[in-house]
Amino acid sequence: MFNNGIKTKIHEYISAMFSAPFIALYILLRLAIDKIIDDFLAFTILFIGLVIIPLIFPLFIAFRRGYEWDYPNRSTRIYPFSIVTIFYFITLALILYLRCSNEIIFLALSYSVNGFVSLLISLKYKISIHLVGITGPATYFYFLGYWIDAIILYLIAFITAYSRFYLRRHTIPQLIMGVMVGITFTYISYLIVYSGV
Repeated sequence: MFNNGIKTKIHEYISAMFSAPFIALYILLRLAIDKIIDDFLAFTILFIGLVIIPLIFPLFIAFRRGYEWDYPNRSTRIYPFSIVTIFYFITLALILYLRCSNEIIFLALSYSVNGFVSLLISLKYKISIHLVGITGPATYFYFLGYWIDAIILYLIAFITAYSRFYLRRHTIPQLIMGVMVGITFTYISYLIVYSGV
């Protein structure tokens, strides 16, 4: 049997491995392998906007200000998450400028919308950014017909939710809110791109 220290470390690794930038990296690699992203410039823009900035900038701020890397206090996450959300929208603008495929526009839009809604909610309520960052991409994969990837990510969301709860980073309502935002606003992004809503 594991002692509590080892269990805590395992849950911390799960939280780190399945944070939003690493999930975004998985999506980009998956789409590049399937040649949905076949333009190097588009891949680079998405990589910087969805992976590098969301990974490096919050870690830099946490290090400079002495915060924990996953921002357990709601008030401390507003500034770094605002900057990340701005970069999501810059990424979307560049993808639109490049006239990329609907699949790529859908990806950039869903990150922008989910980021913006999560930021607004975070002004008053602590939401699980981890679960937004996993269930949003899972729903994205679902709508593109990548059902195995979607199922895997939904299972990862469940495992991550348990880890975040175990670490006392979130309550069950905060976790549910993250799932609801990720699924709902990815669906709305899908409607905007594919239905012209």
